[in-house]
Amino acid sequence: MDKTGNEICTEDLDLVKTVNPATVVDQFTQPAKPPAGLFFKLTDGKRKALSRSNNILPICEKNRWHTLRAEFSGDKIDVFINGRKVASAADTAITVAGAAGVCTKFDAATLYDNLS
Repeated sequence: MDKTGNEICTEDLDLVKTVNPATVVDQFTQPAKPPAGLFFKLTDGKRKALSRSNNILPICEKNRWHTLRAEFSGDKIDVFINGRKVASAADTAITVAGAAGVCTKFDAATLYDNLS
């Protein structure tokens, strides 16, 4: 989980959840639109949105440690923070098992511990 609460993502599927859009303005969260969480797929270096969800409140507190879990079953992807499901998406292009990674926005201060 991003220490500042801005986003979480996985390397191969580039799953991105914007948690505090009020402090993050980029091509995916714009002030004129409601706060949003987005799922992205990364293929050949290009991102494609798989789904979008509107978030009125942050899904976790800033400056605290959180447990992040992603579950993959067939074409379904579920993401949990502290045991609570916070996002889902599906991608029919997923045909084999793979690996997941974590990343954050380029300007986010982030700490990770006990990755497995």
